[in-house]
Amino acid sequence: MPESAKIRDNYSIRLRRGESEVEISSPDPEWVQMQLKELARWLSTESQPEPGSEPPGPGKPEGPLKGPSLAEHVRLVEPAGGLEHVLAVGYYLERYSRLQGGFRRRDLVEAFRAIRYQHSNPGVPISAGRRKGLLMDGDEHEKIRLTESADRWVESRLAG
Repeated sequence: MPESAKIRDNYSIRLRRGESEVEISSPDPEWVQMQLKELARWLSTESQPEPGSEPPGPGKPEGPLKGPSLAEHVRLVEPAGGLEHVLAVGYYLERYSRLQGGFRRRDLVEAFRAIRYQHSNPGVPISAGRRKGLLMDGDEHEKIRLTESADRWVESRLAG
């Protein structure tokens, strides 16, 4: 296929605000639209106070309270094996990142890479979590959420 045909079949949106720039590109126009909607939701929540934040007052810094880093959170949970890593990282993604309605497999893969946890196929522990009732479908296609029992498991590991 000629290079010009490849470029014509690619849908791309580029947004620029001040010094920041985001580009969404794919041959699938529906995927580009879905990512644009997710970005719009993310930007709309940016102006709203996050849960756990307090209004600034005398002697208080402005902005939301800091949460733990991903590595710090996973270290506190002390997961053993793929499924426990999925639960620990999924809990972090739901609580401390701007992912709404769940997270995707690629979000887990990126988080695993960030904490240097190597798993040859993250789909295996995801499937095991679904079978055990610890993971369920998210609000959108291909999104995953932790169930209440999975939340309780992670919170018990954080408390103990």
